[in-house]
Amino acid sequence: EGTRFTRFYVAGATCNPSRSGFMSSRNPATLPNYNQDYGFPESHTTITRLLHDAGYKTGHVGKWHIGPRNNSTLQSLGMDEVKVMG
Repeated sequence: EGTRFTRFYVAGATCNPSRSGFMSSRNPATLPNYNQDYGFPESHTTITRLLHDAGYKTGHVGKWHIGPRNNSTLQSLGMDEVKVMG
């Protein structure tokens, strides 16, 4: 069982704003800092945090570019595992 998404839109023309929009459901221009360098503010809930809190295992595979990659950042984003490539 699963879900097929047949229509989607991106929040920006490049990878970081698009990823930011997907993760936070916000327009990337509304973030106070460029999150590639600073990450998301604690007050912003991410989709991975919502899924993690609902009991799902969450992770990220691919380019990171959404803030510092350390344990506190991963925990605040609700990530169980991260595999960075490239």
